[in-house]
Amino acid sequence: MRSRARTRSVLAAAVVGLAVLGAGLAAGLSGDGSEVVDDDWQRPSPFDTYDPVRAGEPLPAGYREAFVRDQLRPIYRPRFVPAVEAGWPDDALVVALAVDGEAKAYPVHTLNHREMVIDYVGGAPVLVSWCPLCATAMAHRRELDGQEIVLGNQGDLYGNAMTWWDHETGSVWSQPRGEAILGPLAGARLELLPARLTEWGAWRDAHPDTLALDAPGLPTSFRLDDMLIAVELGDDVRGYPVAEVREAGVVSDRVDGVPIAVVVDPRDARRWQVFARSLDGDDLTLTLDGAYLVDPDSGTRWDQARGSGVDGPRADEPLPTVPALTIFPDDFPTFFPDGEVVAPGGR
Repeated sequence: MRSRARTRSVLAAAVVGLAVLGAGLAAGLSGDGSEVVDDDWQRPSPFDTYDPVRAGEPLPAGYREAFVRDQLRPIYRPRFVPAVEAGWPDDALVVALAVDGEAKAYPVHTLNHREMVIDYVGGAPVLVSWCPLCATAMAHRRELDGQEIVLGNQGDLYGNAMTWWDHETGSVWSQPRGEAILGPLAGARLELLPARLTEWGAWRDAHPDTLALDAPGLPTSFRLDDMLIAVELGDDVRGYPVAEVREAGVVSDRVDGVPIAVVVDPRDARRWQVFARSLDGDDLTLTLDGAYLVDPDSGTRWDQARGSGVDGPRADEPLPTVPALTIFPDDFPTFFPDGEVVAPGGR
């Protein structure tokens, strides 16, 4: 408990520090004063777009005004380099994801100051976001009804987590929910993509072809063992304590009826993933053997980080990745009031 409280205190202090850095960030500078990645794109002025907060719309309980829009400016035009050119230490914390064969990593050191990256991964329009206060690392598909949207940083807090605004309607969005909570699009939700909060060395080992955001990345003392892995499918949300899953290696469960396997490497909590464990209608019971997930019935082995088949009769069938996020246990009921924290036994 002491370690968790210490981590929360560090994150809270970082957010307070961002207020002091606001003027420099608005000018396009990172927290250490170096120029960051983008940014010649002429985006709409946050003050020329409808703002439901300034317009006086009733605010939901737990909503708090903080900064002005885009004072903590997102990276709207990111640049990337190959992994070998990133220059990050292995223990630099990153938000990372892979879509349709393309992998990318975004250092938390930079996201602490910019919080959002407007990007494309595997051809999909993506928003990568990191909330320094509640330590939620997420990626969402930036599409509604087939139309691409662009999001900025609203600068306010809802349930102690960051909020966004969209350039098209000015609606305000909750990051952990991926849902518009104010404005014309209230109630709309974005598709969650399978991003991971992990360390650079672990991600690079699993995805040697990954691209890296062309920005600074430094070590962190952040502990994933203090968090939950949250999985939301349909109307069902389940949270799995990282430390307990790490001890078990694999937790088999069902979320909204979908058989899943939550995997945390017992040797390294930075190496975690959630997979669907049903192939062609067959529900698998997976075990962890070193770096491999094993189906005892067929003898098939899959890479535990990527879900790709290694050998065995079903090796040509990859395990599908299930979107999930890491979140502090104290914040889980705030955003998922009907969610359930489960023990390794699952259900």
